[in-house]
Amino acid sequence: MASNKELDNNLNDFIVSVLKGASGLVPFAGSFIGEVMGIIIPNQRIDRVAKYVQKLEEQLSEVSPERLREFITKDEFIDLLEEGFLQATRATSDQRREYIACIIKNGLDEAMIAYQDSKHLLGILSELNDIELLWLRRYWFPFANGDEEFLKANKDVLNTILLTTSATDEERRKHMLQESYLTHLERLGLLMSKPILDRKTGQPEYNSSGVLRKKSPEITNLGRYLLKQIGLVNRLYFER
Repeated sequence: MASNKELDNNLNDFIVSVLKGASGLVPFAGSFIGEVMGIIIPNQRIDRVAKYVQKLEEQLSEVSPERLREFITKDEFIDLLEEGFLQATRATSDQRREYIACIIKNGLDEAMIAYQDSKHLLGILSELNDIELLWLRRYWFPFANGDEEFLKANKDVLNTILLTTSATDEERRKHMLQESYLTHLERLGLLMSKPILDRKTGQPEYNSSGVLRKKSPEITNLGRYLLKQIGLVNRLYFER
């Protein structure tokens, strides 16, 4: 009967072979990526990583072989690549895997700061769910200026729930969640709500409950940068 150590070794060998096979899809760096995956990826969630490699291949295919060979020797890029794989093990949708791969590709820059920027964005992305990203994308354009196609494609999610005295329990639940999404986006510095000022005094206004009144949220420069780096600016909807 095989020992636990032998079973673990066999399982690890199997995982490495599967991952390396998937990484063969990457034309210029398949063997390199395969070695990295064999070291850093946990024993579970192999399918997620294999799907992520396909998304990564799509992104890296836009980079010249010479440029890619140059970057895969840099410690900063290897660190960024490892972070991408670790997040891919937790990604539950192809859309999320595509966002991660897009950030990795956009991190291919001569300046080290680009690597640090990309890793920071990966950290922010890991804190957001897909619905929160959808709400962030909602504020890319001012509501009054249109972006009707995007709003129409996602109306089921972006339909703002306003509380009334006759609101149902379901409406109250949806309103609570929407408020939570926006609050989280503001906490991360991706949205910003400016206070409403009294026209006469210039001081912030408060409602009858003593809560600060705020204008509709606006997307920040960081929010715009994140959407650009994950390739979401021109996408009309999420694949849910």
